[in-house]
Amino acid sequence: MAKKTTKKATQSSATDVLVIPSKKATLSTPQKTYNRNIKEIDKRKLELQGLEKEIRKIQQRVHSEIFPELDTLQKLRVEKLEKMDAFFDQKLSKKHTEKLMDIFFEELDVVIGESMEYPMDEQIKERVTELHDKHADMTIEEVQNEAKEDMLGTMKNDLEEMGLGGIDLEDFDFSMDGMKKIMEAMFEKQKEEQGEREQERIETDEKFAAKKQNEKEEEKERTKTVKGIYKRLVKELHPDLEADIDEQARKNELMQRITQAYNDNDFFELLKLNIEHQTRNKGDISKLADQEIEYYNQILKSQIKDLKMNIKALKQSFLYDYYGGSPQRLGQVIRRCKEKINSEKEICQHENETTFSSLKNWKESLKHKVEEEDDFSIFALIFGGNAKEHAYKEKMDFIYGNTKMPFGF
Repeated sequence: MAKKTTKKATQSSATDVLVIPSKKATLSTPQKTYNRNIKEIDKRKLELQGLEKEIRKIQQRVHSEIFPELDTLQKLRVEKLEKMDAFFDQKLSKKHTEKLMDIFFEELDVVIGESMEYPMDEQIKERVTELHDKHADMTIEEVQNEAKEDMLGTMKNDLEEMGLGGIDLEDFDFSMDGMKKIMEAMFEKQKEEQGEREQERIETDEKFAAKKQNEKEEEKERTKTVKGIYKRLVKELHPDLEADIDEQARKNELMQRITQAYNDNDFFELLKLNIEHQTRNKGDISKLADQEIEYYNQILKSQIKDLKMNIKALKQSFLYDYYGGSPQRLGQVIRRCKEKINSEKEICQHENETTFSSLKNWKESLKHKVEEEDDFSIFALIFGGNAKEHAYKEKMDFIYGNTKMPFGF
């Protein structure tokens, strides 16, 4: 009986393609450094891909599990507004009118604020606009702009505490895409601040200044190397120069990958494509001169540095800090969020069925002042509240047997 064979992958792993095989020959120091750099980048790229995948999963679960609960809460709050709106049509004293107006706009401000933090149903949005414009002196757009300024001020303070006060928040929107932009801005700001610190040191330290000047010259040479590889690949692999249809399709796919790698300044991927092409044409990476390998090493080290900074920025992001780390932690923070929302829904439902069910009940409730709980913030709930406080609660749950896996421990 013939043995069953498995189809081999057509594309080798990065380390298989790029690492110089030692075999019996002894590798030179640049070659050994090159191999370490290749393995380090491969490892960091996998780590970065894992973080990006985890953050996408967080976003998906927030949208699928938390947003529907918030939709229900939003409808309950709008129902409360409609009940209060009906009270205005009845005879009220000046005192009651003023009090009702205060409560109405407090609740309306909450709903408007929430609409900026996650998507609002279009029908609800229309109804909120009608209710607002019926009683307010300002348009809802003006109110939303004021609320946005307040929230941006809060976020600016938070970023300043993180040492990132220079990030521009002018066009920021409170959405998942907005949070992604913040993460990217954090990364760019870190690079900018590092450059500023280096510039200050250059002005006072001659030895350091000479070192940075040397690095600048080396960077020019590295850029030439990258451009050289790119131009050579484009010239040799351009699909328009290929007559064979199948080979033309292969080269077209390769050209897309080459262009993407060059535009992303991803020398690792560009080098991988170059080596794949060389290998296909009987090239041998181990025969590269040490001088060329050293150029490669300088570029690879720079890419390792960028990858580490990207990884650090993602780990410091609001979403990852609040939800990330493990599937158990994500699940438990989602559960905590839903518990808080459900608690808020129960309070709102109860008020709709009792306090605001009639004008008489509402007037009666004013006689009994009830101490209010802490403000319920959807922004903090979705994008990161007090992670340490959540961790403590989850640890207590674990200790007292209320959950199987501790949060973040």
